Amino acid sequence: MKVEDFRDRIDQHFDFGNDQSQLFGIEYVGDEVSGIIDIAATGDITFKHGDLGSQAADTDLKLDADGLGIIDISEDVTDYHSLIAKINTSDNWRAWPVGCLPDANPHTTTVGHFTEVTGGNCSADGGYIVKTDDSDSLYIVAGMTLQGPQNKLHATDHQVIHVLQRVIAKSTYASGASSLTVYACDDRSGLSTAILTLTAGATTVEVAYPAETYPLSSDGLKVLKGHRLVVALINSVAMGTVRLAIEGYSLVAGPHVRPAKMYDHLNI
Repeated sequence: MKVEDFRDRIDQHFDFGNDQSQLFGIEYVGDEVSGIIDIAATGDITFKHGDLGSQAADTDLKLDADGLGIIDISEDVTDYHSLIAKINTSDNWRAWPVGCLPDANPHTTTVGHFTEVTGGNCSADGGYIVKTDDSDSLYIVAGMTLQGPQNKLHATDHQVIHVLQRVIAKSTYASGASSLTVYACDDRSGLSTAILTLTAGATTVEVAYPAETYPLSSDGLKVLKGHRLVVALINSVAMGTVRLAIEGYSLVAGPHVRPAKMYDHLNI
């Protein structure tokens, strides 16, 4: 498929500050009035549904063999790919990746410790987006994807090319070093590939690319068709004040964006 076959362009812009970095989304699609999640300090996720104000644990054994509605991320899954796949085995819930690396372990604080929440609303339009707790994480991420809630945007990035045009980053930390890495993420195989690494700002310094030394062509860095694009700000110690902004666009093959069943590429 040629680049000229990608006829629809969707601009992408994200600017994340403290605790705003988006890892993945969860939507409730069951028959109850409301679906919510609780995320514990350990990262374990409890899924609840029912009437407003009286939601109870989802007893679906596909989520939790004990029927308690809890996914223990230290025991039940090995990476974000398997976490999202496990959520999608349930008829009541849908999940999709945003900025997480599919082959990273969600149990480690290195690649994105979840921000705790009680009663995260997964029935809202767009579902609930799980974010990083920057004080416990060495990675802050921004993802370019057209994946999203059920019947919105694309089921996958299979017919999409993402183009990164600009990156702005700043992190404050006590010592060590930081870097920026661009990843191409294949959510079908569950693998990520680092395709570009850049120097990030030192302590309180904000850096912006493209600069004269930024190794991109004039029309941006293209990620292979079918891959989600993730920019990660990586620090050697946990961060204080952070900013990660990316700009670019996505090119879609064929007809305009249309509804589709979610995550059929995960064989669910």
